[in-house]
Amino acid sequence: MEDATSVRIRRAGDERTLTIKAGAGMERTEVELALDAEQWQALSELVGERHVEKQRYQIDVDGLTAELDIFSGALDGLCLVEVEFATREQAERFAPPDWFGAEVTDDARHTNAWMAGHGRPS
Repeated sequence: MEDATSVRIRRAGDERTLTIKAGAGMERTEVELALDAEQWQALSELVGERHVEKQRYQIDVDGLTAELDIFSGALDGLCLVEVEFATREQAERFAPPDWFGAEVTDDARHTNAWMAGHGRPS
């Protein structure tokens, strides 16, 4: 498995963030920092072709927020859903609706970091 720490920059409208994720699977540590436009531009120039393009939608599912990512570009047609939970117990009790599809939480090939460098998971 590759390094379980990833660094990501994201732009959503006027909001720009630097995110550092550590760990793998269901329990990960995530730290987000706000970036100004100049910082984001400088970092985005370092990324080159190692990026993903997607549109994110937030959907209420039983009082929780499901984030539906619909990818474009090299990953066109791929859709992933993520729900964050306050505790492991809450995650284990969650019964996802059928439209979520296959569970890929523990499959590192479905992380943005992996797909940015390797493309669509097989």
